[in-house]
Amino acid sequence: MTQQWRKNMATVKHINIHNSNYNSAVEYLTYEHDELTKKPIRDASGRMIERDNYLIDGINCSPDTYGRECAAVNRIYGKNTGFNEVKAHHYIVSFDPDDKTENGLTMEHAHELGMKLAEDCFPGHQVIVCTHPDGHNGIGNIHCHIVLNSVRKDDIEEQRFTERSSDLIAGNKHHCSEGFMTFFKQEVMDTCNRENLYQIDLLSPAKVKITEREYWAQRRGQAALNKKNAELIQQGIKPSETRFETEKGFLRSAITAVMMDSHSLEEFQKKLLAQYGIEVHESRGRFSYLSPDRNKPITGRKLGTDFEKGFIEIYIRQSAGKTLISPKMDINERINIVKDLDQESKTRYKVLDNLKGKSATQIFMEENGLSGLDDLRKLKQSVNDDLYLKQKAVKDIDVQINRLQKQKRVTAQYFSTRKIYQQYLKAKNKQKFREEHDSDLRIYEAARKILNEEFGGQDLMQIKDIDQQLTRLKTEIKPKLVEDLSFVRKQAYKINIHEENFTKMHSDDLVKTDKKELS
Repeated sequence: MTQQWRKNMATVKHINIHNSNYNSAVEYLTYEHDELTKKPIRDASGRMIERDNYLIDGINCSPDTYGRECAAVNRIYGKNTGFNEVKAHHYIVSFDPDDKTENGLTMEHAHELGMKLAEDCFPGHQVIVCTHPDGHNGIGNIHCHIVLNSVRKDDIEEQRFTERSSDLIAGNKHHCSEGFMTFFKQEVMDTCNRENLYQIDLLSPAKVKITEREYWAQRRGQAALNKKNAELIQQGIKPSETRFETEKGFLRSAITAVMMDSHSLEEFQKKLLAQYGIEVHESRGRFSYLSPDRNKPITGRKLGTDFEKGFIEIYIRQSAGKTLISPKMDINERINIVKDLDQESKTRYKVLDNLKGKSATQIFMEENGLSGLDDLRKLKQSVNDDLYLKQKAVKDIDVQINRLQKQKRVTAQYFSTRKIYQQYLKAKNKQKFREEHDSDLRIYEAARKILNEEFGGQDLMQIKDIDQQLTRLKTEIKPKLVEDLSFVRKQAYKINIHEENFTKMHSDDLVKTDKKELS
């Protein structure tokens, strides 16, 4: 399929859920809800109205008992007890509306793809996958909701996306880190490409970055403004405003207007302040914007790449006598112009960067008493050996921490179910008692077996003693090792750069030396 720019393609969203009532997520997926308030829509008798069309399945749980099962796992591991904790994660994968008509995507097939993504990306978790045939905006985009308990139910093997060894252990929580989100987006892109569905590069920074929160703030604000204007029109008054803008929307409009009318960054900053009262702050080569009614500036990165210093500087510099980017341009034209400008900017500073690098390498060689490439490579080997030892030390501490965390979890399971097991031993009808308390008895027996085989049998550590060891490892020993590792890692990186610079600086001499050695 020839790929072309499209207005709507597969997208990915993530939402943290703090609500401890897991059934609310199932109700939202299976019953009609108001788009703006998120409250359920009820019929005349007050009952919630079930959605006309959806598919729902569970992994490591049943959708019908999802709430109870998640609560049980949380209770076993003593997690998700705090008010502000992330109780669940909600991922939404939306497909292009035209995939239905042009690529034959059905709701059933989309549901299969959603289930496969959930199985591959969230192993060991309790997950529900629900697929809807249309989005809230009515454009016909089939989409999958993937909702998972933040606490992992089962231990898992190392995965491609594993960032820490603790991510493999039952009882620990899923974190939607930047690294994982990159992996998940890549999985969605690979899925779409494999299934011959429309897809764009989800990993490139957005030119105009609109978050889920801003999107709904815009929708709610516009709805409120429309309601207010309708009342004014009934009174015979013409509304002064018909379009609602969020705070970020206002900034984007103002920045774009001033940028297209400026001939230097200094003029851009002055006009933005004079015309809109927006202050431009610069830190480490990045712009942030402070509007009159805010105390904290908003970074250009949060608005999108079109509002960062680099793009604005290139745009203004190229404005003299040239056809520039216009909002009316086709997206392909706009992208090509930006690529050309970016390439020109890189070429302009390349020579300067090379000179700085060579000078820094020369100083480094002198400060460290290095006479040539051999000395530099000996130093590099020494630092790499040190780096290996530091990395091993951090990994060893992680192994100790993970072992203690597992010991704490299993010990807690043992003590929390030991009373039930003692009652079982005294029960007259053991079969009936086991049927009634099968889950607790299984947990006790599994915990006792692990403690006997892995943690010294009868010599059980108290949880408070395990906590003391964990605290010492996490707050005293590991931070120092990580700090040392970070320092050596930076050293290794710098030496690699200096080696590359030195090789370029003395490439002719090195070639002559090689020829002499060969002869």
